[in-house]
Amino acid sequence: MPLANGIYRIKNVRTQNYVTLRSARNDLVASDHVNRKGEEWEVTSRQNDRYIIQNREFKTYAGSYHRPHHPTELYVKGTEGPYVWEMKAFDDSFTVSTTNVVKYWCFEDDQPNSQARASLLPSTPHIILLFLQVVLRAESPGNTYYMWIFDPVGFATDVHTSSGTRQSQALNDKLNREAIAEITMFLSEKLPRVPEATFMPEHACLPGTRAGLLKTINEWALGCDSLYLLTGPAGAGKSTIAHTVASHASEQGILGACFFLHRDFNERRDPHLVISSLAFQLAHFDLEIAKNIRNTLTRNPDLVSSQSLHNKFLNLIVKPVRDASDVKKTILLVIDDLDALDNQNATHSNRRQSFLECIANLESE
Repeated sequence: MPLANGIYRIKNVRTQNYVTLRSARNDLVASDHVNRKGEEWEVTSRQNDRYIIQNREFKTYAGSYHRPHHPTELYVKGTEGPYVWEMKAFDDSFTVSTTNVVKYWCFEDDQPNSQARASLLPSTPHIILLFLQVVLRAESPGNTYYMWIFDPVGFATDVHTSSGTRQSQALNDKLNREAIAEITMFLSEKLPRVPEATFMPEHACLPGTRAGLLKTINEWALGCDSLYLLTGPAGAGKSTIAHTVASHASEQGILGACFFLHRDFNERRDPHLVISSLAFQLAHFDLEIAKNIRNTLTRNPDLVSSQSLHNKFLNLIVKPVRDASDVKKTILLVIDDLDALDNQNATHSNRRQSFLECIANLESE
């Protein structure tokens, strides 16, 4: 079964270590679990088992490269442009390989017959795992050194439980993965979205700047008020603050969705795409919200093509979140540059007004 589009943590079957990116253009290495956001990868299908793998924290892509002093060895690092990988399913795991001269992902020190090295891994995670890099090798993937598990975010297995609990948890994880894969595939087909409209950590405020305002917004986000409207003249730094708030919320695990409008790109100023993009992100944020959105679209398949912004906003965002009984924590939505919705003609002005009314009605929903 092909892997559904989604956000995953990627774990090596042999070592049970997750892959992380420690900075935007660094090598992919085994995680020490310090920066868990660096472990999250957005996997997007192209066609015929071809995928793009993008780091959720740094927004760079997993790509291959040669080191100057190691011309025969291929490594995997964060790159600016997308790189296409081929992924083949084997039961619940996958191989990840290049598409031309086939070479497979593996950790550099996990070659076959390297049992002594492998046995050291559990006892010295903060010394050795930090330097285990993902490399590409041409060996046939006949064992678990070349197999990877794609764990949907939020459903990792606790390795410290008893054997019976582990088996039960493994079954639950498999069922959760299957449920998430099915729902994600369904929503990927039903909800048009604009991936480029997300937050960029590099666009956030410099450390120590705008501290007072950011503290106020953070206190509001953790409080009970539903709306915070940040206004100011052009060039005042509102978008920078929005990127900062979204970045911090993502680190805190409370960013349900965000959308950064842009007046130079039509798809980033269309309120219908704003709503469907927010809904898709909310579905990734919480499984119960995802199920609610899926159920809504199953009952009303014409909702996405509806011209009623209020109907879409209510049924794709407000109700799915409100009806998710297991969601008890704060869910933050960040929308930047609402003025970009106005295209200086009557049609777009009406759409802009309708969208603003949708947001204002959150107070009474």
